[in-house]
Amino acid sequence: FAMIVNAVTDSTFLGINLLILLSFPLVAVLAYLTIRMTGLKGPLAIALAVAFAVIPFHWGRALGHTYLSTLYSAVVGLALVLLVRSGLFTHLRTPLGRRVWFWAAIVVMAIVVAWTGVYYVAFTLILGVAVLIWRFAHRAPARALAVEAAPFAGIGVLAAVGFVPALLTLRSDPPLASLGERM
Repeated sequence: FAMIVNAVTDSTFLGINLLILLSFPLVAVLAYLTIRMTGLKGPLAIALAVAFAVIPFHWGRALGHTYLSTLYSAVVGLALVLLVRSGLFTHLRTPLGRRVWFWAAIVVMAIVVAWTGVYYVAFTLILGVAVLIWRFAHRAPARALAVEAAPFAGIGVLAAVGFVPALLTLRSDPPLASLGERM
């Protein structure tokens, strides 16, 4: 996002500043929707969402590690985990058009989590394994577990695909000395 804005506007800092600025309302809205998935409503859900959006981590890391501080990927990952926990994947008995939109949203969520930071990939996968174990312990059918594991497998595959350019670059232009010699 930041690179696209910088290229279009020919401004060095506009993209990163917009990313940081827009991350606050985006995280607040996503957190509100995720909190609603837990059953909380009204002013309490709004207050918790706003509080999460303005936590010191969001401010403090914004200039040091921008993509880690934006937090939207963590919220999207948690929403995906809550969707699996709800059993909605297996109880989805809606017309085909709504199912297509549901799965399209799941794919977009998996892409967002997989390609916005390896920390939140790990966070989502750890919680994903935990929720799948929880569903297994509550006697979810094997077919349901396989369907519910698909988004997490997709996140893992997409994250691995995201590392391919870095690995190819490292292979084509290796460092001149080993890590031990460089330190």
